[in-house]
Amino acid sequence: MKSQKESFAREPSQRNVFASACLFILSTAILMTPPTKAESKHHILQASISSNKSTFTTANIKQLTIFFELKNVTSKTVNPEIPATVLVIDDRVYRDSAWMFSNGPRDARFKALPPNDTLSFSYVLDDVIKTSGEHKIVWRGANQNDALLKISVKPDHK
Repeated sequence: MKSQKESFAREPSQRNVFASACLFILSTAILMTPPTKAESKHHILQASISSNKSTFTTANIKQLTIFFELKNVTSKTVNPEIPATVLVIDDRVYRDSAWMFSNGPRDARFKALPPNDTLSFSYVLDDVIKTSGEHKIVWRGANQNDALLKISVKPDHK
């Protein structure tokens, strides 16, 4: 039969094992907790937009050309779903987004963008912005980050 002293001497190590097991279970539960909606937002396509100029006048705004670029940052071929993307101009969805993104020259990458490949295209938007001021253009899609472009339109002084 063990003495009380021997039994007491083993208790701290048993408590350490129990504490270690609890800590392991707790840390595993934390690691297995699903990410929040903000944390899980992972874009498989890196989007960017630019324009032929950053400053226009009301007389030459009809020359506005926007260049769109998507890069597949995954290791798999993905459908970039270009026709489902939208253009948001000054916080309002451009009414012809679906038509615009469904038209124009296409190659196979518009439906199957290989890993680490980039897809580039452009559109002339001659009827979109008609007023002077600072304008914000956002290209938005389900599998891509929002791409932001800011342009300035100055009044035309004759």
